[in-house]
Amino acid sequence: MQLSQNESNYLASLELETLMMDAKDLQQAMIQEIAILSDKGNYSTRAIKRSSLRLLAYQSALQSQQNSIERYARVRAPLLVH
Repeated sequence: MQLSQNESNYLASLELETLMMDAKDLQQAMIQEIAILSDKGNYSTRAIKRSSLRLLAYQSALQSQQNSIERYARVRAPLLVH
């Protein structure tokens, strides 16, 4: 996806906001954005684009959390077994 400078800045600010969200909050936020995207007829093009960017930020944050958990498990799990 090609982003304008304003869109890139918006996405960066969203990514910062997602740092404070836990997985449950991220999933709830994703559900809300998917609902907006599913009802495109009632929203402006700008609103749809912003919703898509929010969804992208939430997905990225959730994936990052999952990766952190997996790394932690790989490092700590062998220590817990012994």
